Amino acid sequence: MSYGTTPGEQPDPAPQSASQPTPEPSPMPPVNPYDAPGQQGLPSYGQQGYGQPGYGPAGYFPPGYGAGPAGTPPATYLPWAYTAAVGGVLFSLILGLPTGLVAVNYGRKVRPAWAAGDVQRAISASRKARTWAIVSTVLDVLGIVLVFVLLAAGARTGSTASP
Repeated sequence: MSYGTTPGEQPDPAPQSASQPTPEPSPMPPVNPYDAPGQQGLPSYGQQGYGQPGYGPAGYFPPGYGAGPAGTPPATYLPWAYTAAVGGVLFSLILGLPTGLVAVNYGRKVRPAWAAGDVQRAISASRKARTWAIVSTVLDVLGIVLVFVLLAAGARTGSTASP
């Protein structure tokens, strides 16, 4: 004795009468003679008439494959870093030169990181180059002040030392 269908059970299909025509099979999509064997009639997602299917639109390059991100890359601060390094050579070898070289090192990392599509690393290297260029400039200014103080002290002692 059956009282209907239970959950998960499919109802019996209605018997087809002789008056209903049998349904025709659905038409197959047109076959492309250039499709790979076994791929006829399958939709090619991501294909827009050119390029390979499934690889996105033409002109799109994933990060690290030839095209960097859109927009302008962050500043490298290389001219400032080179100037600070030269100032370190001229005024304070111990203070300004090492920090100027660190600024140059970080400044040279900005463009390759941007070209590889690593925006965060490029921005980080740019900020570090700016920070080290500021530090080097401040130390160069302190070196200039120190040079003037030493020259003034030497001139004062040199002029009073002769009897």
